[in-house]
Amino acid sequence: MSHATAADIATPSKARLWIGVGLAPAAWSVAEVVGYIGAGRGCWGNWADGRTVGPSNSNTWVLVIGGVALLTAAIGLAVAVGNYRRTSSGRSDEARAHFMATVGTAGSVLFLSGIVLFLLPPLFLHACVATR
Repeated sequence: MSHATAADIATPSKARLWIGVGLAPAAWSVAEVVGYIGAGRGCWGNWADGRTVGPSNSNTWVLVIGGVALLTAAIGLAVAVGNYRRTSSGRSDEARAHFMATVGTAGSVLFLSGIVLFLLPPLFLHACVATR
């Protein structure tokens, strides 16, 4: 039984490196924009008769969007960590790939934390109160 050495492991593809760098920030951006618009629109009402469009559903949509973003960012983090492990051999020909893997891992952790913070308010506050 032979074991693969660091020299035997191929450097991740450019696409895989960019997925590791960009997936979590993209998920965070979409969650923030769509969640903000969704929470605000869910609380807009037909002021002529005093009803709101759907305040009970606004928290649900924010949580669903945030959950999908959390899963997407976690996939990005897994890809970035895999890239980091594959480029940790110290070979000089993969310095750029190792830098991208490091940035992807650190950025993914940061943006994943941001998504978790995005999900906390709907658990404790009503979205229509928080957006006024």
